[in-house]
Parts: sequence; structure tokens; C-alpha cells
Amino acid sequence: MHALSKISLSITLLLSLFVIAGCTEENEPYLSDNLLQNPKFETNERGRRAPWLSTQHAGKTAYTLTFSDGEVTIDKYDEQVYFMIVQQLNIEAYENKTLRFRADLKLDMPLAENADPKVGGGLLIKLYSAPPAAMLGKKLVLQSTLDHQPHSGKTDWVTVFTDVVIPKGALKLEAGFAHMSPTGSMSMRNPTLRVVED
Repeated sequence: MHALSKISLSITLLLSLFVIAGCTEENEPYLSDNLLQNPKFETNERGRRAPWLSTQHAGKTAYTLTFSDGEVTIDKYDEQVYFMIVQQLNIEAYENKTLRFRADLKLDMPLAENADPKVGGGLLIKLYSAPPAAMLGKKLVLQSTLDHQPHSGKTDWVTVFTDVVIPKGALKLEAGFAHMSPTGSMSMRNPTLRVVED
């Protein structure tokens, strides 16, 4: 088996183990305050919305990003693969705990063909661990992308969430939103990341 195939298989297995839920009904009480910073996307004295960072696939600019009264909208106007707005935080203290990433979404994009689970827009979570000593950077150990319904089509405001169990060795968590639809827009508000199970 090629190295890339092994990596893909490992990520798939980790997802099956550690991504618990992605739906619109909540039953668990919260055991922590919101771990995300700046959930209202407010600007600081430098005019930035730190710690939120945005990026798109390499190439020509194909998206606009706008903010209004605690809401953020990603609108796609040209061909491109994806756009993301995320923030990263330390999660060493949350090993073996279940974290819930939750937000309100409003979608205006085509329905994903054949119910493709990775086309559309919604929540994005990545977990990283330290790489082997001989390597620099960080090692991806889990990625959850659009693991909730709805994640395509045209909707009013709807609350979605995804639960993840933090595995041993995970150091960083990246949480945010991904636009992965061929066309259309998506809006987000009220993002939270909280402990729901010790």
C-alpha cells in the first residue's frame, strides 16, 4: 500500500472513532464556557478579526468575505475549490474529552449531487499532533468536514454541530467554516466550542 493510501486509511479510521455526531438536535449539557475567541467576529485595534484567519485554494481569488453584526458570509463568484475561515487553539488539556463545535448556518447553494457528503458548506474541524522528531510543522490526526445536515441547498438559519473526542497526543484544534460548493454563498453566526463530556 502506498504511503498516501495508508494516510487516507488512517484518517478514515480516526474519523470513525472520534467524530461522534453531526446533526441539528442537542441533548447534552455543556461542561465549559465557549473555548473559541471572538465568536462575534469583531475587529481589533489593528482592524483585524483575530484569531480568525481566512484562506482559499491556491490560484485566482474567487470569493468575497463580508461581516455584519456578528455574521460572516462567504460568497463564491468564480471557479475555485474551497474557502475557509478558521481559528486554532491549544487542546492538550482536553484529552479524552468530547468537544462540540456548534454554529448557525444559512445556505444558498446547489444541492450536492448524489448527496455527496463533501460538497457544500459548513463546519470544519482539524486536529493536529506533534510530528516525529525528524520532521517540522504538525501532523494531521483528524479532519471532520461538513459532517452534519444540512450542508447544501437553500436554507433559512439552522443550527448544526459536530462532536469530536480529543485523542491522546492531539495538541492543536482548528475550527471554522468551509465553502466547498461549485457556486453560491453561506453565512455563519454564533460559533461555539464547548466540552460536553469528560
